[in-house]
Amino acid sequence: MYRFKVEIMIDEEKVVKDQLYKPETLYKYIKDVFNHYHLKEVKSNNLNHIVFVDRGNNKDYGGLWSGIWQLYEQSWFKKYALKCLWFDEKEDEPEDVLKEAADFEKHYNFVLAKELYKNE
Repeated sequence: MYRFKVEIMIDEEKVVKDQLYKPETLYKYIKDVFNHYHLKEVKSNNLNHIVFVDRGNNKDYGGLWSGIWQLYEQSWFKKYALKCLWFDEKEDEPEDVLKEAADFEKHYNFVLAKELYKNE
């Protein structure tokens, strides 16, 4: 059981076609980001489908969102991510993080990831 969950799916065909990255390298990067926050990976039958959930710790919510934004600021992530969904046990439907971020950027006319991290 989880309180919070993030599901990411990468377009492996596009990654292979573009020949800029190896899919395994992207999967490892994504997993390393969430492992840094000591989050629990849920094994999937598909390599391109990556799922992490909270472990019931107070900092897990922040760790999941920090991981999401760390990935979102990578240009390859926006190019190759088919989906990035946020699940909260209190909500009926998952949040489409990629759509919400893109809509926000379009509405306010700036690149969200660059604005979030420009002072670091």
